[in-house]
Amino acid sequence: MRELIRLRALRRAGGSIVVPLECSAGIRPYLRERAFWATYQPALALDRIPDSILYIPAVSSLLGLCWALGASVSVDVLDARFVDAARAVARVLQAFYPSFRTSESDMLVGRLDSSLPIMTERVGLLYSGGIDSNSSLISHRDEVTDLFTVWGADVATRNARYWNSYLVPLIRGNAPTRGKRLHFIRSNTREMVDELRLERELGKVLPGESWWGAVQHGLGLISLTAPVAFREGIGRILMASTFSESLSRPWGSHPDVDDRLAWSGCSVAHDGFHRTRQAKIREVLAPYVLAGHRLRIAPCDRSTRGHGRLNCGVCVTCAKAQAGLLVAGVDPRLVGFALDETTVQQVISKFERHSYLLGPTGAQLWRDVQDDLPADPSRVLDLPGARSYVEWLRTFDFVAYAERVTARSDPPWKTSGLHLAKRIFRTLPWGIRERVTQTRFARAMIET
Repeated sequence: MRELIRLRALRRAGGSIVVPLECSAGIRPYLRERAFWATYQPALALDRIPDSILYIPAVSSLLGLCWALGASVSVDVLDARFVDAARAVARVLQAFYPSFRTSESDMLVGRLDSSLPIMTERVGLLYSGGIDSNSSLISHRDEVTDLFTVWGADVATRNARYWNSYLVPLIRGNAPTRGKRLHFIRSNTREMVDELRLERELGKVLPGESWWGAVQHGLGLISLTAPVAFREGIGRILMASTFSESLSRPWGSHPDVDDRLAWSGCSVAHDGFHRTRQAKIREVLAPYVLAGHRLRIAPCDRSTRGHGRLNCGVCVTCAKAQAGLLVAGVDPRLVGFALDETTVQQVISKFERHSYLLGPTGAQLWRDVQDDLPADPSRVLDLPGARSYVEWLRTFDFVAYAERVTARSDPPWKTSGLHLAKRIFRTLPWGIRERVTQTRFARAMIET
C-alpha cells in the first residue's frame, strides 16, 4: 500500500489555522507533530478566506517529505493554480535530487477551486532581518508594501525571549521597514517534520545540507503568506535569494523553485539572484548604512539563538557577515554585532582548530569576501580587532580548509552519538535548552 498523509478538516480559531493530520504507518516516524498550525498577527479574518487557500501552508509543509519518500497527500479542496505550481516544483526538485520518488507521489484533491480575490498593487517580501532580505527590502523599498516574518523558521517557536526581545524590536525599529505593513506568522511548518531523521537517512541525497535549506525552505516560507496575500489582495511575493548566479546549486529556495510558486491572484519572484552575498553588502547595505540610516541585521545561525543577544558573533555565519561588512567599510557594531579583539581571536581560533563545518559552497562565499579586500590595508576601519581580522582573511585558504574538513570521516559511533544527542536536546523544555547551550559541549554540538 502506498504511503499517505491525509489532511483532515481545518479549524479556524481567532487568527490561527489548525489542520489535523492522519498518516500511514511508514510516514509516522517522520512527523514530530500530528497537526499543522499557523497563527497570524495581526489576526486575519479567516472566515473570509476559502479553505482552498487556507490549506496551502499545510500542504506545502508536507510536499517535500512526500516527494522524498514517495508518499501522497490527500486534501478535500485546494487552489487550482497552486496545484499546478506545486507539480512544477516537484519536477524541479526531482531534477535536483534524482533519488526523490516524486513519480510515486500524488496530490489527491477532492475539489479544485479557482476563487479570485480583489487584487491591489501591493507587493510582499519574506523578511528575516538577515543580509539577503534586507538587501531585497532596501532595493525595492519604494515597491514593497508588506513584510512577512516567520517565527518557527530560524527561531524556534518556543524561543519567546529571542523573538520578543531581539527580533521583533529589530524589525519594528529598522529604517527600511517604516511605513510597511508588518505580518508576523508563528507556525510549526518546520518543527512538525523530523529533519534529523531525514538528514540522517537522506545523507547521500543531501550531502552536507539541512533538510530545511535543501528542500523545504522556499515552499515552507512562501506558502505561509498565501492566506494574508489572498485576504489583503497582495499580487506578488518576493523571496530574497540565498545564493547567486555565480554560485547556483540545488536548493530549496532557488529561482527554479520560487518563481514557479503561485496561487489564485498571486505570483512569486526570487529576488537578488544577480548579486553575490558580498555584492549585496557592498552595493546595497553599505551605502544605506553609511548614508546614516538605522539598520540592524540578524544573520546568526545558532540553531537555538539562546545566547542572550541579537547575534552570537562567533558562529560561521556571524563571522562571515562581520568580515564582509569590514571589507565593505562598515563598522559591524553599527548593525548589531559586538565586534572586539576577543571575538576576532575566537573566530580565527575556530578555523585553526577546524571547528567550523565548511563545504565548497561556504568556501566560495568566503572567497567572495576575500576578492573584495582593499589592496591598501590602511583603508580598513581602525576598530578593535578589525585589521588583524582582515590581514588573517587576506591569506587564509578557505578552499583547502573546506577540503580538509570534508575529508575528515567521523567513526559511526560518533556520528550516531551526535545524532542521538541532538534528538534528546530537541525534547528538552525551552528554559533548560537555553541553559544547556551555554556549555562548551552543547555549543559544539549545535554548530556541527
